[in-house]
Amino acid sequence: MLLVDADILIDLSRNHLMAVDYFQREVFADDVRLSPLTEMELVQGVRNKKELKEMERFLIQFHRATINAEHIAKGLEIQYQYFLSHGIGILDCALAGMAIVNRWKLVSRNAKHYNFIPELELVVPY
Repeated sequence: MLLVDADILIDLSRNHLMAVDYFQREVFADDVRLSPLTEMELVQGVRNKKELKEMERFLIQFHRATINAEHIAKGLEIQYQYFLSHGIGILDCALAGMAIVNRWKLVSRNAKHYNFIPELELVVPY
């Protein structure tokens, strides 16, 4: 399973060639999971009702993952361990925690946000 970060989904929603190519070559739709936190992050980035509707239509194709207390606890552990040394953000901690607990790969272009977490299987697709 793949948990996909917002940066990749933004690229895909904008038909960024490398993102589209990656998904066509490497990813099967059933393998992709969308965190509700990532969905919230994407919705927060829209500027008007038209973009909101477009984002809703785009996101409907992905399976929603459920976030639970174990994911948050792992994310909090990551935050305590790496916030001061690496400045990792709250959403990045939560996504990493979710991926680790579920034994999923996390797909992101932001290697610098995650590459210091040894338990995390990070995929930087392009």
